[in-house]
Amino acid sequence: MNSIPQSSKNKTLEMIQRLKKKIPHADLMNLVPRKDWIIFSHLLILHGRTTCQARKPLCGECVLEKLCPKIGT
Repeated sequence: MNSIPQSSKNKTLEMIQRLKKKIPHADLMNLVPRKDWIIFSHLLILHGRTTCQARKPLCGECVLEKLCPKIGT
């Protein structure tokens, strides 16, 4: 995920903060431009598969580590 622009990373971090607070879906959609909804969804899935794995998360390599509640660790 190193090729993602800083502005996109900042929006990702903001979205995760809102998710943690259980903000309504409509509010979350305002954080990501409509044209990026599909790619953003795919990037979150990729992050889950490569970094935030259920059985062995790579927390030390995660760009979102400071925001993560680290459930189960």
